[in-house]
Amino acid sequence: MRDILVLLETGADGKPTALAQRLRSQWQVVASMPPRLLVLRLPSYKVAAIPGVQPLAQADPPLNEGEQLFAAAWAAQGHKSAPRPGDGADWDAPGFIPPA
Repeated sequence: MRDILVLLETGADGKPTALAQRLRSQWQVVASMPPRLLVLRLPSYKVAAIPGVQPLAQADPPLNEGEQLFAAAWAAQGHKSAPRPGDGADWDAPGFIPPA
């Protein structure tokens, strides 16, 4: 099983079709950004075989700012951030000002 971020097709009113409810009942939803983004836990072989799901690059209309942020955060999970000055040091370590 793996977690897959999917983009749902929407109807003319901008709301997801009945597909969203069907996917929610068929597969475990790990996270969602309504109305168009779902993170589903799927067997690997099912990824390409879901009708009504589009690749993120083909989003129409394009992803809005919130959806872009959600997708970027999901893609970045598990990646460590770059080391920062003072990581692991005491708050009052030499060269640093402790919080007030």
